[in-house]
Amino acid sequence: MPRRRHGGPAGKLRQAATGLYARPKKEGNQAGGFDLGRFYESAEVEVWPENWAAVELFCLMGTQWRIAMNGPTGLQYEPLFHLLDRKGYPADEWWQALDDIRVLEQSALECMNSES
Repeated sequence: MPRRRHGGPAGKLRQAATGLYARPKKEGNQAGGFDLGRFYESAEVEVWPENWAAVELFCLMGTQWRIAMNGPTGLQYEPLFHLLDRKGYPADEWWQALDDIRVLEQSALECMNSES
């Protein structure tokens, strides 16, 4: 995967995905077997301007997870390709956006599949 051109510190996209999908650590937020804490607690994460477009795309893709018996396995990329084309991304930005989404996806999967 190519290194980002802006040269900022690594890990900001991963922090954004973790902020969106991290499970709360508090006990006792369950009602009828459902963990309600995820709906009432949110983590504030700073998103840098150069990452905002990728985070926005990732949020738009929030209903496009492939789900298997053990939970989410990854995003369906076909809708992402359509979004990138409809938004008019030029070729170099298109590939960078795809790389950014893949970083966000991997972090989100790690959060969703963690046993916290």
